[in-house]
Amino acid sequence: MSVEDTDDSELFVEGAEVESEGITELPNCKQLFIPDPGYTFFDIDYSGADARVVAWDSDCKFLMDIFNDDSLDLYSVLASEYFKRKITKKDKERQVFKAVCHATNYLGKAPTIAGRAGLLIDEVDMVQKWYFSACPEVKKWQDRIIKSVNSDGYIENVFGARGWFLDRTDKNLYNKAVAWVPQSTIGILVNNGLVNIAKKEKKEDVQVLMQTHDSLSGQFRNSDLTAADRITSHMSVELKYKKPLIIPAGIKTSTLSYGDCE
Repeated sequence: MSVEDTDDSELFVEGAEVESEGITELPNCKQLFIPDPGYTFFDIDYSGADARVVAWDSDCKFLMDIFNDDSLDLYSVLASEYFKRKITKKDKERQVFKAVCHATNYLGKAPTIAGRAGLLIDEVDMVQKWYFSACPEVKKWQDRIIKSVNSDGYIENVFGARGWFLDRTDKNLYNKAVAWVPQSTIGILVNNGLVNIAKKEKKEDVQVLMQTHDSLSGQFRNSDLTAADRITSHMSVELKYKKPLIIPAGIKTSTLSYGDCE
């Protein structure tokens, strides 16, 4: 697999936007969001959220075993298994593997992925075949979703929420349906954390300002030394799969701005 000339910005799947040509640097718009005097801005999100939901929703043993070991990085392990050598987070192979596997989870086809990741179609095809051989539950999960769309017109996530997919003329109907499962799950999960904060925290101490799909942002008093830990605890909501899942939440803070949270 040739990855020498592949840069992270080129690794995207269906639905993602292409980086504009000719623009070498964009301003950090997040720095426009600043905390009130006496407050610290926070941004909290979930680690590997989409991939974890795919693993647990499909009940994929191989993926769940990797996620259950906090010392392991999913895509480094997958790439290492495929290439039969040690791959780290810094290696290009890991970044390419992340893009290919993420797209594959959402029914991405080899020609589309190859063109966007700068790979040969045969290279992507080999990775996809290996991935499904290691994770056969993921393929069965995709097939179940497609069957449900065809027979019922809708699918459900772990919260019992339904996504309706009735436009049979939409050529990306199945891609959207499969993607809806992890994306809707994470959206509702974050909202559950938001509700926990609203119920358990005084508004003057912790204030939620916005939810951005898989993350939650807001501010808390500078003098509140335990606020970050409490917010993280509020976001730890159990997903009631066959094997219950609590997705780890990581919080970043800054007294300067949203964009400086680190």
